[in-house]
Amino acid sequence: METEKKQALLHGEPEQPPPQEHAKVRRRKWCTPTRFGCAASVLALGAVALPLRHSDDLLNCDRQCRWYLGFFERDIHGARNGSDHCSCVRVDATTGQRAPLGQVPYHTTAYAFEGPPTVPPTPFSRADCCVEGAHTPLTNCTPTGRCHGNVYPYAKPFDATAWADKYETAWVCVLGAGEAVPSSVQQPPAVHAACAADGDADAHAHATCQGWKASVEAHGARILHCGVCSSCSSPHDLHVLNATKADITTHMTACSTKYVVSQRVPFGRQSLADLKTCLIRQGIDFSDDGRAWAQPANKPTCMDTWVDNILNDAALCVASCWSKFVHSANGGDFARSACLQCDEYTSGPAFIKGAGANRRSTGITSDIDRTQLRGTRWEQKICKVGFFSPQ
Repeated sequence: METEKKQALLHGEPEQPPPQEHAKVRRRKWCTPTRFGCAASVLALGAVALPLRHSDDLLNCDRQCRWYLGFFERDIHGARNGSDHCSCVRVDATTGQRAPLGQVPYHTTAYAFEGPPTVPPTPFSRADCCVEGAHTPLTNCTPTGRCHGNVYPYAKPFDATAWADKYETAWVCVLGAGEAVPSSVQQPPAVHAACAADGDADAHAHATCQGWKASVEAHGARILHCGVCSSCSSPHDLHVLNATKADITTHMTACSTKYVVSQRVPFGRQSLADLKTCLIRQGIDFSDDGRAWAQPANKPTCMDTWVDNILNDAALCVASCWSKFVHSANGGDFARSACLQCDEYTSGPAFIKGAGANRRSTGITSDIDRTQLRGTRWEQKICKVGFFSPQ
């Protein structure tokens, strides 16, 4: 679809460069009755405490340099410079020449994020946070005093054009009829207001929002997700998100745990290619060819963006996620999981900016239960006009 025709259809603008008994039960589950089950769990926990053998702590400086100096530029790399900074360079892919770019903070600390007051005292605790029960919506909760809110010190700010944080962006990513690469457009103000309205009780707002989506798709275009397009804005990657929605968190945690543990033991160190292979074997075969970009050279692929998220969690969320090294299954309760919250608030800003498409932005209800936080400032809304959004 030609750009002018698309904008006329969408009534929008072209894209501008613009988070004593119970314990016994769980131990029996985590330390399996096989001969080596408990020993393997202890080894994994011990491995977490060992220092990394490579200097840059799971490529944290690469990510920090790109965050500050050129987010989508994969030729930017970094190396630790003392305890507080990364030295950044641009590496020419053809000649290997390195051009210094200066230094950036090793940790971003200016945007510390306070999570909801719903985390039990330990990952093993079943303590109720609310007198009314563990799954009571926080807005109706009488606190028991047994739970707390974590502060995640290394969070970053969310991009206002991405479907995250306040979930208020008017941008959507649209794939036009016959086009190979999507583009970002803005909803008309009245449509955006209707689509942003909480719930579907307002029949007029619901009709306005869904009517606009239908009018777009009547001309052969498809709205992929809310928020601007990025590395995962392709039909293939959206279908991977949908096909793995029931178990992606568990499988991804298992693959990332194997990778991270391998970096902290003196043998069998995995490469990033090994990590990608593990994901692919679990059906998490995100595109690795840059198909969402008109000019993919030096841009992250969708698989790159997911791997970056895994490494960022491993570098910055170990304190919140150490139990995952024993038991990788997804507990599924976002409000009570410090690990899921650390991923959302610490890795989420860079991830959603880099991916564009995630489950919530495409309209998918995932394997993570977020209902307890509805109506609060921590609520995570689902896009109403995405590829998989209910009509």
